[in-house]
Amino acid sequence: MPNVQPYKVFPLDENTSIFVTDSELTYFIEFFSYSYMFPANAKLGNIYTFNFYPSKEQAKERIKTDSRIKATILDMLAKFFKENNTALVTICDSTDTKEMYRHKLFDKWFIELETVFVEKYDCKTVIEDTTLYNSLLIHSKHPNKQKAINYFYKINDNEFLPLDE
Repeated sequence: MPNVQPYKVFPLDENTSIFVTDSELTYFIEFFSYSYMFPANAKLGNIYTFNFYPSKEQAKERIKTDSRIKATILDMLAKFFKENNTALVTICDSTDTKEMYRHKLFDKWFIELETVFVEKYDCKTVIEDTTLYNSLLIHSKHPNKQKAINYFYKINDNEFLPLDE
């Protein structure tokens, strides 16, 4: 992503940060523990889920293309994986039936992340007529990488219910 500067990000609490675009849209970025979905005895370390979205008041506004939003998200993810030998699950929001668009966009963004130390595994699960596009991003040197990948697919097979093996 040459010459595109990310927005300045401000932490709100231990899980949430915000940034404000040039168009004065406020975005939230959240990292929450997702470890509860994996068996407690799996010894996978911390696994997180990641979300980003505009403020509720601005969510219905037509958001114009802003390459700095992408730069900000990719910068946050790159920092997350440089600092953590861990894994992250993303689930594309399906409340407005734009989940496939979000998934394709995130795929494009991930390619632009240009990191050799993060691997991405995709899954699509249908639960009660709702398609959930989700991905596991995992550090390539994760000590239990294959086990984490296998559990990720099992969670999808289990219709997103926590595993209790």
